[in-house]
Amino acid sequence: MEPTYQSIKNKTMKKEIELPKGAKLTIEYDEHTSKLSGVSHFKKGDFVYWVESFYGYHGIIIIKEDCPCDDCLPYFVHLNISNEINFNSSIGTYHRTQRFATKQEKQNVLDALNKMGKDWDFEKMELVKFIWTPKPGDVCVNDKGSVFIFKKMCKNGAEPYIGFWSDKTFTDGEFYSFGIRLANREERTKFFERLVKEGYKWDSKKLELTKRWVPRDGDFVTSVTPNGKSVAIYKRGEYKCGEFLQVYANILYNGCLFFGEEMRCNRVKHNEYNSTESEKQTLLDAMHSAGKDWDAVNKKVVDYRWKPKLGESYFVPNPLSFDFYTILSWDNDISDNTKLGRGLVFKTKEESISRAKQMLEK
Repeated sequence: MEPTYQSIKNKTMKKEIELPKGAKLTIEYDEHTSKLSGVSHFKKGDFVYWVESFYGYHGIIIIKEDCPCDDCLPYFVHLNISNEINFNSSIGTYHRTQRFATKQEKQNVLDALNKMGKDWDFEKMELVKFIWTPKPGDVCVNDKGSVFIFKKMCKNGAEPYIGFWSDKTFTDGEFYSFGIRLANREERTKFFERLVKEGYKWDSKKLELTKRWVPRDGDFVTSVTPNGKSVAIYKRGEYKCGEFLQVYANILYNGCLFFGEEMRCNRVKHNEYNSTESEKQTLLDAMHSAGKDWDAVNKKVVDYRWKPKLGESYFVPNPLSFDFYTILSWDNDISDNTKLGRGLVFKTKEESISRAKQMLEK
């Protein structure tokens, strides 16, 4: 948007504009001239993000001293575009624009300093030695090799949300704080795999530990993935975390149906729960369309046989009848279910007639 100027004859106007973080700019102008005055710039300890206008180079610095921002910005620390740290120098301001760093940008600088064993003291405004202290939710390891999720320090040591002793014993007791350090990536991965295997789920945002549902052979399992929900019938086997589920049948979020394969979801990363009735029916309907059904008693996939609802009519093949079929009503009694078990219950008369003629051919 183009600025609008108003010429006021024989008058000089003055307006003060408040900018973020204490920066203040005073503009004085009349009908012939204008000037800037009273400009306050970055001060010592400010975290400043800069970007170069031609090539897009950028970085974050911690200002070393109050400066007029004329030609250069002296800094204590400079985190450059390659995530490399430089100390006690300055950058030129020509062809560069600057602003105050965001909260995340500040944290990026602090993280980079911590990796080098340094930290920033906001009160003294100086670099100090980094002393790591665990935060609630950190996965930690003590000097005995015990791995746990840190909750708080107590009289006898570090109290965890949950953890495993060095001998792999599962426990939620106290872990002594001697030699506590942050677990590395491999240790965290193995820890959460063990946590899932023990039937627990950890919510890192809410810092909550809940008992995880573990499916049994024949259970319907819904898995929530980034792409959508998949519904499967779990197949008995060793419950291994970090691997794919063995299933009898599985319908993916896109409607693709598989039998006797693996459920395409990572047990550690994706949420699983006992399927709702509507989700179960979605899978069963897809199986019926493919000519298959689920035998919950014998735990196996079988050929689909249509079953009437209570009071619904169905057709039975009858080779001795002139029409080759008989119409009956489904009462769900022994007689009805016997016919169903022998494959003599059909939804249409055409299916029933075809079956009756097959009987005559034998």
